[in-house]
Amino acid sequence: MSDSRGRNETSFKEPGRLLVLFESTIARVLTSHLYRNYVESLNLKGSERVLDFGPGAAGCSLHIARRLQEGSGRLTCVDISERWMNVLMRNLKGFNNVDFKLGQLHSLDIPEESFDMVVTHFVIHDIPDRQRQKVVRCLAEKLKPNGRFFIREPMNPGHGIPAEVVQALMGAAGLKELSLKKDKHPMAGLYMEGVYEKRA
Repeated sequence: MSDSRGRNETSFKEPGRLLVLFESTIARVLTSHLYRNYVESLNLKGSERVLDFGPGAAGCSLHIARRLQEGSGRLTCVDISERWMNVLMRNLKGFNNVDFKLGQLHSLDIPEESFDMVVTHFVIHDIPDRQRQKVVRCLAEKLKPNGRFFIREPMNPGHGIPAEVVQALMGAAGLKELSLKKDKHPMAGLYMEGVYEKRA
C-alpha cells in the first residue's frame, strides 16, 4: 500500500509501469474494502467539497466520489504523477463531480479556504522530510475554518512515519488534533489514523 506520490519536483520520478499496475490491482481487488471502510468513517454528508491529495489509483477517491454523488458535493484530486493521474482519471471516468489537478499543490490554481475536508491516505511518508511541512501547511491553507484534515500513514520500520512526527506537522500547520489511533492490518502493517481541525 505504498505510493510513489506527493513528492517534490526535485526528487520526484514517475513510478514504473509495473509498480502502477501492481498497486492498482491491490487497490482494486485486495484492499478495496479497507478504502471503503475508511471513507465510511469520514461520515460524509454528501454536500462537502473534498480535496484528496495523492490519490494514486483512486482507492479512496472512488468511494468519496460515490458518496458525494448522492448530494451536491465535489471532489478535487491532486497528484504530481502524470502516470497515476491517467490511472485515476480512467478509474473515475463515470463521475461528473470530480476535478483533476496535475502538478505541485502550491503552484496549482486552488483557492485557499475552499474545502471542507482534506484526505491524505498513505502519502505524507513518501514526501522528503524537508518538504513535508510545506506540503501539510499548504493543504491546511486549502481548508475552510473548522474544516477537517483526515490522515492515514504507515508506521512500519523502514517504510512509514512515526505518529509523533505527524502530530508535529499538523500542530505546526495550525491544526488541532481531534483524534488519533494506531492499528495493525495484515497487509498494511502498523499504521496511524488521525483527524485534525483547522482553527476558525
